[in-house]
Amino acid sequence: NPTLTRYGYIGTAPLHPSVAISFDVLKAYRAQHHASPRFSIQAQVKALCKLHAILYQPYLCTQFRITYDIYLDILYGVDDLVNSALGRNTPQWHMHNACAPCLYSIEGEEPLTPALLATMDGNQSLKLVDDVYRAGTTRYDPRTARTDMWLSPEDVDVFKDEVRKQDVSPSNNMVWLDINDNDTLVSPVSICEERWRNAGPEARKKMFALFAITGIFVAICRHGQLLIMCDMIRSGELMKYPLAIVSKLIDVYGNDIKLGYDIACSFAKT
Repeated sequence: NPTLTRYGYIGTAPLHPSVAISFDVLKAYRAQHHASPRFSIQAQVKALCKLHAILYQPYLCTQFRITYDIYLDILYGVDDLVNSALGRNTPQWHMHNACAPCLYSIEGEEPLTPALLATMDGNQSLKLVDDVYRAGTTRYDPRTARTDMWLSPEDVDVFKDEVRKQDVSPSNNMVWLDINDNDTLVSPVSICEERWRNAGPEARKKMFALFAITGIFVAICRHGQLLIMCDMIRSGELMKYPLAIVSKLIDVYGNDIKLGYDIACSFAKT
């Protein structure tokens, strides 16, 4: 493999590989996959088989996948060395440098008030089907996110018990109300709670058991640059996600932040 690498190839096996894939092919697939995540390894391998006039075999996908993982590890190792040399490996470096117009300050410059404008919201487009509902055997994957801009599920679950409990009857189809023991209204019904499902009680924010990950929750600056994100796991847009995001933003950027949220009226009650 060292010899193959010097000539621009990566072997599909550590010793005596019978197949090698060029860096150019791997680089091209990485760019294509970034542009269209639906472009799978299987499609790439079938295209290569067509170009080389050979019969497609499923094991070729496994060989390509192994080689592609090695290629990504090489890129990560190079980036890590470069970032270390440039001093970009300090804690929260990516968050502190996510957006130059928002976060870069000049000596003698009058500070802005607020210091940072941002917004946050959840999206349920990026779903992941639970392994229980998939055919075949699940492959163990120990990899984790290699960025400080991603909150782990453990960081999010710190806030799972911070939301005030609300009395919700599963059989009640009316809008969500705050009621006391005498069933009298404590406060008027919020327009947001009538119109926005995510503004309702936590008990209503459920998701089909089919999905292990139901989407992502992100915070971006006013220029659209990503600041922090996390997975939404087996639920709708629970309040623990914005709570974890806000806590992280305050830890990194301080309290002088103005943050937009489409259900901020309900979020302010937590």
